[in-house]
Amino acid sequence: FDLYNCNLICDTYYLSKIFLYGTNSYKLESLCYHFRINVETSHRAQDDAINTGYLFLKILNIIFCSSIDDYNALLKIYSDDMVVNKKLFIYLIDFCLTKSIKCIEPQSCDNISKASFTYNNKIDLREDYTIDSIYQKGGVLDDKLEKYEYRASQYEFALEFENAILNNEISVIEAETGLGKTYGYLIPSLLTENKKIIISTSTHNLQEQLFNSDIPCLGQILNIPIYATIVKGMNNYICNYRLADLLNNIDLLNDEDRYELMTLVVWSNKTLTGDISECNSFKTWKYKKIWDLVCFEYEYCTLHNNNNKCFYSELKTHIGSSNILVINHSLLASCYDKEESIIDAADICIIDEAHKLSENCQMHLKESLNKNYINGVFDSLFFSSSKILDQNRDNENFNKLFN
Repeated sequence: FDLYNCNLICDTYYLSKIFLYGTNSYKLESLCYHFRINVETSHRAQDDAINTGYLFLKILNIIFCSSIDDYNALLKIYSDDMVVNKKLFIYLIDFCLTKSIKCIEPQSCDNISKASFTYNNKIDLREDYTIDSIYQKGGVLDDKLEKYEYRASQYEFALEFENAILNNEISVIEAETGLGKTYGYLIPSLLTENKKIIISTSTHNLQEQLFNSDIPCLGQILNIPIYATIVKGMNNYICNYRLADLLNNIDLLNDEDRYELMTLVVWSNKTLTGDISECNSFKTWKYKKIWDLVCFEYEYCTLHNNNNKCFYSELKTHIGSSNILVINHSLLASCYDKEESIIDAADICIIDEAHKLSENCQMHLKESLNKNYINGVFDSLFFSSSKILDQNRDNENFNKLFN
């Protein structure tokens, strides 16, 4: 197509938020650094314009890896007044229909993860282990971990933890930095048969570290069966049905909201978990109104019982089969007053980062109202009611509402 006469307006900021949803920063310099574009002379108008052009070509390669369904869904969001990147998606659809596209380079910016981790071993070796045989010099950790160093405090921590499990007691332990508390509580817990292990943390970062690093590593070291699932509150997961419903009622949103909604479209088609923390380009705290319209909502999703892939329903299946659940303090607090809880009285419950427990529980359980929340509720109701009224102006009872 003719770039000089088509009024094509492309914005690399919005394109990067849509297609590079796993990136940590959407500043020009950060994106150029990611793609190894030379930015030594950045912050000068001409050089920034040139770098933006190089960045656009890199992003375009990744855009080609998406499907025509993604482009159609994105176009569906546009209003008549929105022009940024609009013609690009129109041309991409036409290109898909007339050309054979091959992915030019892998989508290295994707941040796709799984909700569960499984380490299978047909022979359960738990009976072969003791705390001594694992932690002491010449033991399992010393043999299989290259940089392992025996620490008496870690060994005593593990013994105390094992004793608390065997006697069904509550143990409160203050562990200094460098003690190795994660392995200190994980190993005794894993050696306990027929017990589900609940690990609660204050931060998502520690959740990710436990799930993606520590637990898989211990599965290989100890060679025992592990089925672990990372669990967050239900409002952390997108609902495909509600997203599709919003796309069909897109006039509920203004143009600014529509541009932000686009950042969810491509990610929602590629995620395996539906966990919004994967999509770094969308901030739930900033666009709460949008997220409230597309996240899993128990009453709504149960009522509709849709056939679309439901991330939260799949997650509940993993929860039932897992012997390790990695949760956070907010979810732990919400389990307290729910009839359907993921925690049983017989489970081993480990509260890591316990110094934050009171604060996290207070934040989660308290009821509060603020100006942004009220404005968001008002906007949602205003748009909804306006649409209903506009669609029923020809109804014979319409004027009765105003008499």
